[in-house]
Amino acid sequence: MVTDIAMMVLTDHENCKHAVSLIEKNKLSHIGLHTCLFPWTKNFRPHRSDYIEFFKMATDGQIEEKVMKEIELFEKLIGKKPDFISPQFNMHGNLRLLKTVAKYAVENNIPVRIPRAVLVGDEITDKNYSAEIFLKRLGVKMTDHLLAHILGSSVTKITGMFESELTEIKEDESVELLLHPGYHDREIFEDSSLNYERTRDLVISLDPVFKDKILKMGFIFGHMSEI
Repeated sequence: MVTDIAMMVLTDHENCKHAVSLIEKNKLSHIGLHTCLFPWTKNFRPHRSDYIEFFKMATDGQIEEKVMKEIELFEKLIGKKPDFISPQFNMHGNLRLLKTVAKYAVENNIPVRIPRAVLVGDEITDKNYSAEIFLKRLGVKMTDHLLAHILGSSVTKITGMFESELTEIKEDESVELLLHPGYHDREIFEDSSLNYERTRDLVISLDPVFKDKILKMGFIFGHMSEI
């Protein structure tokens, strides 16, 4: 069910090397950039407060420099431009960051994840119409909807919520289902805020029954680059 993956490049060198090896080994081609601005390493994990403070104090030039350095690193590692951009914590809801992301996205015809809540909360539910309208006016490609349930332990409950929400999507609209599939290991437990949820999302993404229900609703699985 997973059609695209987003890669974090601002992390430990060994993590990046491992990610690239998996991409090459499995011949994955639909790779997006998960922008973070700050390095996420074993010794440092930025919090929402770090981003809020940065946007408060940084100049537009400093924000643009951080974004472009991260994009350039992705291009160096993967050998091509990202297929889409999906910022951490939905921080691209911040209009100051959005300007730089939008400029690059339009120039390179790259989709951007639809903006939602700005650095607040764990559920992606709040609309961010100002950021969304800003992107649309500039001609940035986005899905019409973004569905995500970051927290929660029940696979049945989460898939049920997705199924209910998908019934509200109109025939000519597109939707992104956001998942964080992964396995438990020591590093995940020590360095990530999402632990059990990764295994939960792995189960969901590999569930043929859930996929079949989505197909029977009339949806077609595609890539972000095809929007």
